[in-house]
Amino acid sequence: MTARQALSGKHVIVIEDNPIVRMGIEEALRDAGAFVVRSFRHKADAAVLDLTLGSGITAIPIAQTLSLRQVPFLFYTGQPETALTPVREQWPDCEIILKPSSPQQILAGIVALVDKHGPRAH
Repeated sequence: MTARQALSGKHVIVIEDNPIVRMGIEEALRDAGAFVVRSFRHKADAAVLDLTLGSGITAIPIAQTLSLRQVPFLFYTGQPETALTPVREQWPDCEIILKPSSPQQILAGIVALVDKHGPRAH
């Protein structure tokens, strides 16, 4: 199955503090037929989270909320492997993609999330 087939019509949230990186991920998602949503009021099929969002803020609270809502997510981060131990302990099955990575690698991760967790009602 291609990324376009898997992601067509899916709603994906992207949380990334670098606007250039965020726009690149969002463009790849749109090119694959996904809808990029900016609010958690929309029912998302998946999310891409940058682990560190600047000024000491992390995406951990967002990941916890997504877990409670059963929205699958992956982390896309530039953090060193040693800093990822707590994340791996809390979410052992969560994919962590290290920056820099190609849009195709990120799309492959999102496709795997959508395939693993099945369709969501919107």
